[in-house]
Amino acid sequence: YHMGQLDEAIHNFETALKMEPEDHFLWGNLGDALRVADAPGDRTTETYVRARELARDALVVNDNDADTLARMAVYSASLGNPAAALEYVARAERVGSDNVYVLYDLGVASLLLGNSAARKQYVERALALGFPRVLYQTDPQFK
Repeated sequence: YHMGQLDEAIHNFETALKMEPEDHFLWGNLGDALRVADAPGDRTTETYVRARELARDALVVNDNDADTLARMAVYSASLGNPAAALEYVARAERVGSDNVYVLYDLGVASLLLGNSAARKQYVERALALGFPRVLYQTDPQFK
């Protein structure tokens, strides 16, 4: 994915999902790869819908899981629901403001929502707290 080999990344996420079909992170990663690869909209949408369903189930167990809240912000933004995305951004930031992966996902959600100032703020905070710069530099979402 970070090497720009999106077809291979999509294949690898699909293979991983055969082993872990209830993992919303894998469904979300597949959705991200499909979105960046400009895959047909229905396939990308269905993938994010499945990720969102599984993440909602996870939040029933732990409604303060910052990683899941941040991914829900990405899923909601990807599915064209900015109000829900912003709600999840706020909730994730409240419980995960020192988590570099949460901050990075909030940057992705902000990018998808068209808020470049928030995107920059979240990504810079993530990098300052130790998010691997090479992952940011090679993330096709930010190209």
